[in-house]
Amino acid sequence: MWALATRLVRFRLGAALARVEPYVFVAFCSHVIISTLVWAPWSKEFGDYYSRPYPVFFLLMPVVVMATAVALVELGRIYCPRPLSWLNGTRYEAMPARKIASAMPRRRATPGLHETLRHTLPR
Repeated sequence: MWALATRLVRFRLGAALARVEPYVFVAFCSHVIISTLVWAPWSKEFGDYYSRPYPVFFLLMPVVVMATAVALVELGRIYCPRPLSWLNGTRYEAMPARKIASAMPRRRATPGLHETLRHTLPR
């Protein structure tokens, strides 16, 4: 599998896979937990494995797991980059301060705070 992956990098599909790669380890490690957390309310609402909507759950879970993994990694890059790099073998760089500022929710700042932040954040 790894030999195939290294050959795919040269193609468009390989480039797409390389963009997803940082999230795959987190998805692998958390897929059972995420699936279990989603399964509990799903099974109460729609029934168990033998119910008609189960194939929808089965097909939807990879999307839910990857979306959750992306969210966890991106939040980790913003709020706790060092532990994230310890857990995942330094695959992730800390998010630059400029991106952190743009990722944070916008609040109305007083003129003094705005001026202070403008002079302290790197451009």
